[in-house]
Amino acid sequence: MSLTPKQRQFVNSYVRHGNGQVAAVEAGYSRERARQAAHELLKNEEVCQAIERRQIKPSLAAVVKESKDITPAYVEGLILHFIEEIEKMGLGGWQVQGLAKFIEMLAKSRGMFVDKLEVDLGSNIMEKLLEGRQRARLDLAPAEIVAAAELPPAARLDNEQNAGN
Repeated sequence: MSLTPKQRQFVNSYVRHGNGQVAAVEAGYSRERARQAAHELLKNEEVCQAIERRQIKPSLAAVVKESKDITPAYVEGLILHFIEEIEKMGLGGWQVQGLAKFIEMLAKSRGMFVDKLEVDLGSNIMEKLLEGRQRARLDLAPAEIVAAAELPPAARLDNEQNAGN
């Protein structure tokens, strides 16, 4: 069952004021009966659910995820706007911190900072390790590298210490 027009008006007014008696009067109930009408309406499950739906505000993250208008250019423009506003206000303590943060965000959005570095050595990693060690003049045979890689870390330390003696 859906809400009546008076109930819808009550919900709208109640969400706006938070006062049941005022909302009942605005919805068209008489002043003499407004308090009782508000009490009855607030006991009605459908009215309460409508009020709850109207009072719940979506989080900013949810709005941003659903929005198609937020593009990288929009974000960059917003960051630049905040930088300009901070510069207009002067450079007090909190402004400097805010300015630094917005500059960091701008640099990240332009790809100036890299959070992750991906390195792909491919399937021939053992050969690359051997070449690297040979360049470092640690002339180890390929069989020794493979054997060392297969040992647990504690055993590798023991082997390295024994080789040094």
